[in-house]
Amino acid sequence: THKIGRRKNSVARVYLKEGSGKFTINGRDGKNYFPTALLQYKLEQPFALTNTTGQYDVVVSVFGGGTTGQVEAVRLGISRCLVLINEENKPLLKPAGLLTRDPRMVERKKFGQKKARKRFQFSKHAGVHFGHLTRKWNPNMAPYIFMEKNGIHIIDLHKTAVKLDEASEALNKIASSGRKVLFVATKKQAKDIVAKHAESINMPYITERWPGGMLTNFVTIRKAVKKMNSIDKMKKDGTFETLSKKERLQIDRLRANLEKNLGSIADMT
Repeated sequence: THKIGRRKNSVARVYLKEGSGKFTINGRDGKNYFPTALLQYKLEQPFALTNTTGQYDVVVSVFGGGTTGQVEAVRLGISRCLVLINEENKPLLKPAGLLTRDPRMVERKKFGQKKARKRFQFSKHAGVHFGHLTRKWNPNMAPYIFMEKNGIHIIDLHKTAVKLDEASEALNKIASSGRKVLFVATKKQAKDIVAKHAESINMPYITERWPGGMLTNFVTIRKAVKKMNSIDKMKKDGTFETLSKKERLQIDRLRANLEKNLGSIADMT
């Protein structure tokens, strides 16, 4: 079985035959031709979605374009071959955008071209497309990574635009029901912005280090908050003034540290 896949300026002629899952691309082993984990994930994606991993050998002739265009052209060719082999594979591959020349069109149509383009430009201006170093990546995020450049993953902003819209709708529903939303931003680029806006809508937030057991052992966090409240009570009823200067200094330092890390979530229950 063979099909042609085109993506950007790349063209791939893909041949599939029953085998053990071996990839041969332009006469070379597939893992050597596309050496990174992200590129290999994209090659395996059609087989993973159709539960046919390791059932076919793949022989590919690909030319034109860059690495990203080539791997997506090969992926498109593989997807079309799998549909040719079994028509039931089509509904498994189509929702993931693997049967179109541009997988991002799925997100664009779902989100609306005009709105997606506007959100795309805003996200790009804000630097949202910059990911982590490739050696620090989480493989679970592979579907949301567009490419890698100079050792850094570039995030697919079309998918980001869709997910931002979904998150916005979910947050609107939560807030309108009267429930609390915990905002978290410990990076220096975001912490001040998040703190400012969370305070303006009276929502809890964390912009310093994430307290251990914050969600899994909230009882301990609540005890620390009670400690902070008890210090405030000592200052109000005059007990604080009966302590020595050294003890007052130690308690003030403890109170300041608790306020820094937990003050913004003191009202959480």
